Amino acid sequence: MSSTAALITTLKAELKAAGLTYADLARELQMAESSIKRMFAKGDMPLTRIDEIARVLKTDFAELARRVADAQPLRRELSAEQESAVVAEANGASSRSSRATRSAKRRR
Repeated sequence: MSSTAALITTLKAELKAAGLTYADLARELQMAESSIKRMFAKGDMPLTRIDEIARVLKTDFAELARRVADAQPLRRELSAEQESAVVAEANGASSRSSRATRSAKRRR
């Protein structure tokens, strides 16, 4: 699920938990209920609107972002790109360590 979709899902869940309907939110934001429904259906709203919704929910964007992150499953595997980066870094560290060992032996 994309971050945007996860944020919309979180907003919907928070509205439900607060016992607020789209009609209630529309009233609070002084908007038409149809506009609220469209905004959530499209998953397209400016950050200022998300801040306004967060205010109605008595929270803030940072807390919403934490809830989105908490709802994401933890990765159990590295992507191929991440794995390559780890291996490359390990090989670089190994080669630096080997050079340092040889250099120390020469100084003795």
